[in-house]
Amino acid sequence: MSILNIPVNGETFATEESSAAVEVSVTSIAISGQTITVTATSHGFTVGQYVTFSGVTGATGLNNQTWQVATVPTSGSFTCTISTGYSVSGTPGGTIVAQRVFN
Repeated sequence: MSILNIPVNGETFATEESSAAVEVSVTSIAISGQTITVTATSHGFTVGQYVTFSGVTGATGLNNQTWQVATVPTSGSFTCTISTGYSVSGTPGGTIVAQRVFN
């Protein structure tokens, strides 16, 4: 991490720069109807945050899409809702990574 000095209108503001991504290794994903249930050890996601998945096999429609966290039942699981009109089929597998999308 490094500190950047950013000049704005004659003032200088210090800000931190980090290249660290918020990535979580996913243990499993289950799809039931329009609900995606994700199991991941200590994921740290909260309701309303956005997440993308990569490395999903079997249900590749989950990859590289932005999903909003709908519920966080435990520190090791969260759910997302599949938008009406979007379809995901197959059994998710592979080495799945969930990454927080900063908005």
